[in-house]
Amino acid sequence: MRKTKFQNKVATKSASFPITIIITLVFWYVSILISDKTPNTYSPYIENILKWIWPKENAYVEVGISFLFTILIAYAMLELHNTFSLIRIRTTLVGVIFLWYMGCCSFLHLMQPGIFLQLCFVALLFNLFSSYQRIEPTKSICYAFFFCGLGSLLYPKFIYFLPFLLLGMIQFQSLTIRTFFAGLIGLIIPYCFWAGYQLYIQDFDKLFNLFTEWTFFSPIDYNILSIDQIAAFCLITVIALFSAGHYLANSFQDKIRVRSYLSFLFITDLFVGVAILLQPVMFNELFSIYIVINSITGAHLFALTNSKITNLFFIICIILSIIIVTIPLWIAYINF
Repeated sequence: MRKTKFQNKVATKSASFPITIIITLVFWYVSILISDKTPNTYSPYIENILKWIWPKENAYVEVGISFLFTILIAYAMLELHNTFSLIRIRTTLVGVIFLWYMGCCSFLHLMQPGIFLQLCFVALLFNLFSSYQRIEPTKSICYAFFFCGLGSLLYPKFIYFLPFLLLGMIQFQSLTIRTFFAGLIGLIIPYCFWAGYQLYIQDFDKLFNLFTEWTFFSPIDYNILSIDQIAAFCLITVIALFSAGHYLANSFQDKIRVRSYLSFLFITDLFVGVAILLQPVMFNELFSIYIVINSITGAHLFALTNSKITNLFFIICIILSIIIVTIPLWIAYINF
């Protein structure tokens, strides 16, 4: 009788998701102990937006609320997988990997724009995927562009996902004159409300700074990144490369619709990875989106493979991610 590998047990057992929630909660609690040791770096615009969204500075409250948002996003990603059957088997691995990634990255635990960007990006994907070969995809496209516009209010360079939205529309056969203008309307709706509010309070600086942030790029400086940020990016990138290789070798087993979804995700993933390398000052925002994409592609890899090599790779990745969790604790202990 063939012995079930640890990788497959995690992928197929329904208990994996609640167990991961508990483990992630422990990681989240530990991050409170080091939250004052790892300040995040943001542009002045994002600092102002963050203070406007959450002006309080209580670490317990901030970490607790961000944890609840993370659980919400994990459930949204499970719904995304279940709705569009991104993986051929029944699994909760998409949510499990997302929670695990987020739990291991203590630099993402405080309230920050990246948490809201993850919600906007998952909602964007849901509506964009819904437009696949639909006779009347106008509403879905409008919603997808709406969430792109909403996310760009929190992180202005989120607007650069627009070309990928258009690419997705072409790939999913939903680009027409009607859907193009529907998307344009959806994009400007958040800006109309934001501009109206700024006019009401007569604070034109934020409105002006929003547009200047589109074209402002900081010099490349990796010294601002912490060791755990660099380690987390390297680990997830390695998993992403294995996921891409597995997809290219076995994509014929997926339906044409699912292949379209996954190829779109891999192309977007490449763009986000390159953007992180070019703009490390925006690491947390970009890496938050990077985690969402690679939770799906990573789940596709580990759920659909069952060899000794992939099982060993899966265990090694878990060990390395736990080491990443301990890096801030070790640094805090040294500096104590």
